[in-house]
Amino acid sequence: MNALFPDLEPVPAPDEGPDVAYTPEAVTRACVRFLADGGHLSGAWWEPCAGGGAWLPALQEWGPGYASEIDPKAASVATGLAWQHDALLGPLPQMVRVECVVTNPPFSCAALLLRRWLTIPTVATVALLLRRDWVVPEGIPEKGTYRLDLCWGPMARPVVDLALYPRVSFEGPERGKGTDTREYSLFVWRRQSDGSWLSPVTTLRRLDWRTGVVL
Repeated sequence: MNALFPDLEPVPAPDEGPDVAYTPEAVTRACVRFLADGGHLSGAWWEPCAGGGAWLPALQEWGPGYASEIDPKAASVATGLAWQHDALLGPLPQMVRVECVVTNPPFSCAALLLRRWLTIPTVATVALLLRRDWVVPEGIPEKGTYRLDLCWGPMARPVVDLALYPRVSFEGPERGKGTDTREYSLFVWRRQSDGSWLSPVTTLRRLDWRTGVVL
């Protein structure tokens, strides 16, 4: 049980299954470049679901930050690039003034994690790589958190929906070769001047992650 959020239970370490999806480094570099060029990055970043560490080279080139991963067997933990840590518990004490959260979270608990990260007082940007259909959820909540509330209000509304083109091929256990059959977007939430996460509008953009061209 989390003392700060008594209704939120710690997220279990993922099984070696289809929910473990490592992002290709070419995709992460294109996404980080978009975030940097758009002024969405500031202060220290935190990659809380580091997995194989694909986001880290691009983030480290941009500036200083931190990485963690719940799975002790993940490459980022085994190589010392990330702390072994449950992201639902928030940043570790040694993570000083985290302002940006950037990651590809496990799809099955993404809403739960997003809800938690939006409560971190120092965080100004949360950028998550998710399936595009994540914003049109069914009525069943994830441990009391409706994705609809995080995408269209009243809890939050992203400022950018960055559709990735072409389709991304993820790596991980139980994942075959070839392009994923689903469409993906980088969703960006920004804290507003009134302290809320409700952007007045969500801007739709498209990123060709092979070339970095944004439309």
